[in-house]
Amino acid sequence: MVHSITFVADGVSINSLRDWGLALTTQPTFQTPPTKTKYLDLPGGNGVIDLTTAITGYPVYGDRTGSFTFVAPVPQAQWQPLLSEIAEALHGQAVRIILDDEPDWYYEGRVALDIDACERQYATVVINYDVGPYKWAQQATNEPWLWDPFSFETGVIGNGVFEASFSASASVTDTAAELAYTAQQTGDAFFFPSFTVTGDNDVTLEIKAGDEVRATVTLAHGETASVPRLALTEGRWLYKLEPVQVFAYTASGTATLAVAASVSYQGADVFSHIEVGTTAVPLAFSAMETGQAPQQVEFAATGTLTITATTTGASAITVTQTITNGTATVDGLVMYKGGWLLNGRPATVSAATSSGTATLGLVFRQGRL
Repeated sequence: MVHSITFVADGVSINSLRDWGLALTTQPTFQTPPTKTKYLDLPGGNGVIDLTTAITGYPVYGDRTGSFTFVAPVPQAQWQPLLSEIAEALHGQAVRIILDDEPDWYYEGRVALDIDACERQYATVVINYDVGPYKWAQQATNEPWLWDPFSFETGVIGNGVFEASFSASASVTDTAAELAYTAQQTGDAFFFPSFTVTGDNDVTLEIKAGDEVRATVTLAHGETASVPRLALTEGRWLYKLEPVQVFAYTASGTATLAVAASVSYQGADVFSHIEVGTTAVPLAFSAMETGQAPQQVEFAATGTLTITATTTGASAITVTQTITNGTATVDGLVMYKGGWLLNGRPATVSAATSSGTATLGLVFRQGRL
């Protein structure tokens, strides 16, 4: 089997074999990332204290470093033009690297060109890499899941690996009535439902934990809306992951309230309607919502808002990213088991506007070692 590597730099995709005729000398693999370890010696005591996972509760990793060696079987007169072309495209560049043996994943980092030797009939080209510890899925959570290219041996489906839906309706009066469902009705999917009010009257939702009101939301008649962070799963309402009860009532008269939700294979709508204002909204989730795998996160804004990420603990680092009617990532920011990591350190993340309101959506791209 002939192996090759695709490099993507500045949006331009170049395959080592098809575009440059470079033949790999061995099957390409990336080195395993080193674990970031920390040990505290005990003077006068046996052994050491292992602090490797003291901050995060799980191991974190350094970059993968290594090299790929190619042979360029070209006449001597073509060596320099070819090597110049490769150097101009890759040397020192930040790239995505895709192995043809593993087309569903990519690695991100920086590469450097090294000319190992030039013989009479060929040149040996070494491309050194320094990439992040995780490889990332080509398919993000807002992209359709396809059967044809999926490998049932090595493929991984992202969040929401099922299709499920739920719908119900109720007549609402000026007497508060609980919106209660059974696990048999809702199934075990994790839904973020929408509410549609028909009739001439608005409907108020009151979200309560015991006797305490957590939120009150008014739904205008004739409109469909969702309540950020209000979820329904296994017959239970969760508001910011806290078990709650939801009651509905009108100021007077009656209305019909329809509750509907669905989950696709990729879960594209799970975090698509977060309302953001001038007061910072913490972007805090759980592993139940985001999954256990590391996730690369892309922020999508309608309007203008700023994402702020700050590491916790001593010597805090803060990074901000302003987005206007578009999408962006924050360098070094990933999610792992529901928590944020900024350059490998636990972090908090929030979103806010300088004035007015905006809508924020989050798109996840799963990572693996």
